[in-house]
Amino acid sequence: MGDQRDDDPTEPGPPPEETEAGPSLTPTDAFVEPEPEPEPEPEPAPVEEAAPAPAHGGARDYGAGAPHSAFESGAAGSDKTMPLVIYGLYLVGIPTGGLTCLAGAILAYMNRADAADWVRSHYEFQIRTFWIAFIGFLIGVLTTFVGIGILILLALAVWLIVRTATGLNWLSKGRPHPNPRTWMI
Repeated sequence: MGDQRDDDPTEPGPPPEETEAGPSLTPTDAFVEPEPEPEPEPEPAPVEEAAPAPAHGGARDYGAGAPHSAFESGAAGSDKTMPLVIYGLYLVGIPTGGLTCLAGAILAYMNRADAADWVRSHYEFQIRTFWIAFIGFLIGVLTTFVGIGILILLALAVWLIVRTATGLNWLSKGRPHPNPRTWMI
């Protein structure tokens, strides 16, 4: 009876014997999972610096810092919100006689300085759109008495819709407006 051993794996017994092939396993060792190896930490991505704006007052490069898609930048949604609101105000400005266009231009002026370069191109496009539309509106109203003013105002409305749709297209892609200083579309 003294030589008989119970096969209870919870009772401590003599240490496992080693053989030439390696240590022998006890019944409890068969259920122990090996510890996973730690995964190597990923290397941080290199940070690209945006090119500074020219000091001589030349043209700006609105492509610097612009995301290639709306999903590339984490803050792309928040960056696009205000220009989107302003484009909407411009479209609503046609039936309101331009009152919401004035509000949109004020918002564009207020947000332009703190915006990323690619969003700033949209603000400049919107500000320029407002001033061109304002001048066209004045000319249309002043020439209404001659008879040609109605045609000017209709052409201005079409121009404003197309120009705003073009800006919205570039904004929805998360891209800067390619030529915010143009008079055309």
